[in-house]
Amino acid sequence: MTYAVGHNPKQRGIHTINNHHLGPQSSALHQTNTHSVSQRQARLRCIRRLHSKIAGRYETVLDPMAGLGDDALLFSSNARVNDMDPECVKILKTRFSDVMNYDLGSQSELIFTPADLVYLDYNTFTIGKFVKRERMFGLLSYRDVTDLAFGAAKKFVIINDCSVHGLKFFPHTSRPCYEKILGVPCPTVEAFFTALPAYYARVYPDWELTTISHYGAEHGATAYLLFERA
Repeated sequence: MTYAVGHNPKQRGIHTINNHHLGPQSSALHQTNTHSVSQRQARLRCIRRLHSKIAGRYETVLDPMAGLGDDALLFSSNARVNDMDPECVKILKTRFSDVMNYDLGSQSELIFTPADLVYLDYNTFTIGKFVKRERMFGLLSYRDVTDLAFGAAKKFVIINDCSVHGLKFFPHTSRPCYEKILGVPCPTVEAFFTALPAYYARVYPDWELTTISHYGAEHGATAYLLFERA
């Protein structure tokens, strides 16, 4: 497994998200207004790094929470994209030919059709919410949606994981929670990342967490996790 950790926006593999402003169903238009230009650029650089790892190894892409489609475009202009926000859908239709406007909470079976790569750009996903099965879309939990993604993906899954935000800004509550889940001490971010592949291998035995791209800044931190079918 490889991962990049940095505090300089010029470093590779970076993305910042301010969890105090975003909820699990926040509009992508709202996200665009919340993030600074440097944050948005950093996020795209992070995704480009992951793309460089898998370029040429996939054909079909599914983005069930596509927003404006900036991320999906980096993977494929032929990506199948979905968003609940009508304004986002209008923009998506100018950029993609296969655009859905389904409710992830009640129409997930229409969204999660097979694709080589499934991209989950969660706003507020953490390993704690995943384990606790905290709801994000109606009756669906973070675990439910993630399970659907791994069920639909043929080769790759990418997840935006904000757990590192908790480690950085709320260590007194986040670290004990994560250590209990992972079963090992996590005194540093690096130790947390090192423990993740073994944990996810138990949850999804057919998959391997191969690359983690992380960014931490004054106001936020997040990591993108790249899984490959074992």
